[in-house]
Amino acid sequence: MRIIQISDSHISTDTPQRLADLERCVTAVNEQGPDLVIHTGDIAHDASVEEYRLARDVLEQLQAPWYVMPGNRDDRNRLVEIFHDKLSMHEGFIQYTLDEYPVRLLLIDTLSTMSNKGALCEVRMQHIQQVFSENGPTPLMVFMHHTPFEVTEIPDPFQFEDWSAVEQLLEIFTGCKELRAVYCGHVHRNVATRINNLPISAITCMACDLRKGKIPDEERQRPSYKVIDC
Repeated sequence: MRIIQISDSHISTDTPQRLADLERCVTAVNEQGPDLVIHTGDIAHDASVEEYRLARDVLEQLQAPWYVMPGNRDDRNRLVEIFHDKLSMHEGFIQYTLDEYPVRLLLIDTLSTMSNKGALCEVRMQHIQQVFSENGPTPLMVFMHHTPFEVTEIPDPFQFEDWSAVEQLLEIFTGCKELRAVYCGHVHRNVATRINNLPISAITCMACDLRKGKIPDEERQRPSYKVIDC
């Protein structure tokens, strides 16, 4: 099975080039022949209905099934309005599993209404715990927008409001031998780590003008996506 992760398209009516970046990325992703594509958040920069509709028009060109989840720039209600058939809800949060594949996929909603940092409330944590406790021997992968590890490459390395919630989350993660990896976005750069031998990574944004770090111009302009073969 081939999964492709894309992230942080930040579609903006003020920056038309980002729509072109998304179009180039979709073309490149289709060439990889994925079975599934997951967008890990920050679909639109200002969360307007127009931005979401522009993004959806391009994402519809994907030749594989695709799903979305929220990032810190997104609005839950508008995501549900425009992408209702590309997501599922759990008690008001865009948090759900995809169970029809050889690998079970959990998409975690880390959106906070208080800040740009991630949040994990009791409702979301209980749902995550339930998914893990009921998982059985099926291989599992997790997708989430915010990075649940210290990203030392950025000025503020801790990208959650409450780091104790992250510690609780990591305890669930590392206690599950079926969990294969965790995939994130948000930090606008390619970073990776291992926690108790669990691979956790983040990919840079599709929006070329928002990519961070010292990278060659050629790489800065290249379509950004992660191929996950499992």
